Amino acid sequence: MPLLTNLSISKLKPKPERFEIPDSGCKNLVLIIQPSGIKSWALRFRFKRNGAGKGEAIKYTIGRYTPLTKGASADPRVGDDLSIHDAHLLAQKILHDARRGIDPRKQAKQEEEGTFGFVARKYFTDVCGMVEAADGKVTFNRAMKKSGKDLWRTWTRQVEPVFGHLSLAAIDKATVREFVETLAAGELRNNDGKLARGGPISANRALAFVRMLVRWRERQSDDYRAPSFLGLAKHENVRERILSDDEIRLIWKAAGDLGAFGSLVKFLLVSCARRSEASGMTHDEVTEAKVQWTHGKAEISQVVWMLPGARSKTNKPLIRPLSKLAVQILDEAPKFESCKLFFSADGVHPVSAFSRWKKQLDQRVLEELRKQDPKAQPLQPWTLHDLRRTGRSLLSKTGVRPDISEMCLGHLVGNSIQQTYDVYDFAAEKLDAFERLARLIQVITTGGANVVQFPAAAGGSD
Repeated sequence: MPLLTNLSISKLKPKPERFEIPDSGCKNLVLIIQPSGIKSWALRFRFKRNGAGKGEAIKYTIGRYTPLTKGASADPRVGDDLSIHDAHLLAQKILHDARRGIDPRKQAKQEEEGTFGFVARKYFTDVCGMVEAADGKVTFNRAMKKSGKDLWRTWTRQVEPVFGHLSLAAIDKATVREFVETLAAGELRNNDGKLARGGPISANRALAFVRMLVRWRERQSDDYRAPSFLGLAKHENVRERILSDDEIRLIWKAAGDLGAFGSLVKFLLVSCARRSEASGMTHDEVTEAKVQWTHGKAEISQVVWMLPGARSKTNKPLIRPLSKLAVQILDEAPKFESCKLFFSADGVHPVSAFSRWKKQLDQRVLEELRKQDPKAQPLQPWTLHDLRRTGRSLLSKTGVRPDISEMCLGHLVGNSIQQTYDVYDFAAEKLDAFERLARLIQVITTGGANVVQFPAAAGGSD
């Protein structure tokens, strides 16, 4: 029976069948080498439930082998990557407990069910409708919770590496404060050892996830009380970026060469829609409807976008009358046979990979700038969401009432009583606002050659 060392283990090559090497340095411990080359530690021993009899033969895998040494102060757990030292330490603890009648399999299950990671996965399954495929890929039921995918991203990239293996009892204010500070400073590392995306905004999103999860667990349990994380949120710099007329003109021109993504960029500006809403827009959601004008004007037939509540951030259906310019953008977007999506790069999925497309757009804008000045610098950083803020600013510029502008963005306006009893949809006022916005954008994108005079907005001006 050999004494295993990192050098001797490194020389062990996989065979067509799995095989085991006992470790003479620790009784009952074996190293298993799979045909794939993966090496893991396991214990082989007999477990006596009541201290009598021959006992049950158990093979209990405790973790993968790693050549890295954690040191004498390590507290290895089942499922960790284990060095030789850690494997010996953990094996001795498990065997000691087994001699006292503690079944390691049952104990491991109890410990797992008490971890933050177990609670998180239960939340994703029960609340977000998560389904995990055999290859590890996960999908979510948006009808159960629309933000499931975004929450999963926060969990796997930032929260799980720190809290996944910890017990719920260990998630206290001091521990969370250290986590938030580290993430806000951009110093948090994920499971691969890479720096996780950090900053105040990321820290606050991760904090919100932890707070939500412990409160959810508290509602599910009679004996768990969630800790308070009051005062841990980091200050966020609120974005105020609004594109100038020159920037709008450059971006509009450059977007014309980027297919479905370019059409989406233009549509975001003229509709003031959220990126997630517009990118998933289908032909079934766009139809002609009767818009009843106030102040004595006749009823007209108008193209409207009926955003269902399932895709709306407010969970309420939203009617957006589309301006002639918006309809033109939809008509000119690339088409695919049998594809119901307005913005698709492949005819199957909504346009995505926004950061990659955005880089191409920025490069085209820079090329256009350098035609005029070879030393021109890129535009100041901007995001697709800034198009929505810019559209809101342009609505005000055309004299649209603030409350109508907010409705155009899909925001809920008024108190809860107004929202309950006032069911008038302001479609005519929103149509007037969007047409005003479209005319101003056309003036901007054509170089301001035409001067547009805006009459009083529908429903009065402010």
